[in-house]
Amino acid sequence: MALKYTEEQLNSLDRETLIRLFLSQQEQLENIDHTLQLVLEQMADLKRRRFGRSSEKHGAEEQISCMNTRGRAMPAIQGNS
Repeated sequence: MALKYTEEQLNSLDRETLIRLFLSQQEQLENIDHTLQLVLEQMADLKRRRFGRSSEKHGAEEQISCMNTRGRAMPAIQGNS
């Protein structure tokens, strides 16, 4: 874990040390951002695999619905017409 400086400590540092600290923090932030982007992409990929179209077991041609025709329920098979 990175050191945590107080305002007083930072005020006592010379310019070169502050620049090195800032550049170091900037590099760490870029690494964290890159890692976060990878994790978000992995999460999106896992969601697509789990909930995507390929996870459905039946195609539209195999689905059955019921229509109500004059008080009678009649099965209607949906398919390619």
